[in-house]
Amino acid sequence: MRKLVLLSMLALAGCSKDVPQEAPQPAPLQPQAVAPAAAPVATNTTPAPEVLGERKVSGEAPASVTEPAQGPDRSTPATVLAALGHAIDAGDTVTLARLVSGSAFKPTLDQNDLLRAKLDFLGPAKAYWKKVLAAVDTGRLLALDASAATQTLTVETGGALGSVKINFVKEGNAWAVAL
Repeated sequence: MRKLVLLSMLALAGCSKDVPQEAPQPAPLQPQAVAPAAAPVATNTTPAPEVLGERKVSGEAPASVTEPAQGPDRSTPATVLAALGHAIDAGDTVTLARLVSGSAFKPTLDQNDLLRAKLDFLGPAKAYWKKVLAAVDTGRLLALDASAATQTLTVETGGALGSVKINFVKEGNAWAVAL
């Protein structure tokens, strides 16, 4: 069947043995187009916007942040998750920054640490973390070995999230969430 269809197509295209082949004719030469004249250079007549506020040199270190005298309890992974839940509810970016491994062990926090904590836990991410924290199995959380240097808690959230792994790291006697 395929052979018949193929032969039919060849016959229709004029490529059969019965049809004499004509030599292909070269395409007529087209005169080359002349390059258009150079367009005038556009100039911006709109004035630059006025910068309000203090001008800073690019690359300047971010400002440090004042922290409360008593930081969050980070003695176990369970206390870290409890503090994380309270800080998310309160919108406390300083506490959130102190609970994340990238900034938890720094001597002083800066504005970049607070911004990172806000992006990781608040705004659109807040609903995600609320769902994950609500699904934490307390038995699994309390069964984590507090003497190890790292621990991973698998949270079965169900739905589209399925399961989420929360990693904890320990430095000294303090724990933090590793994102």
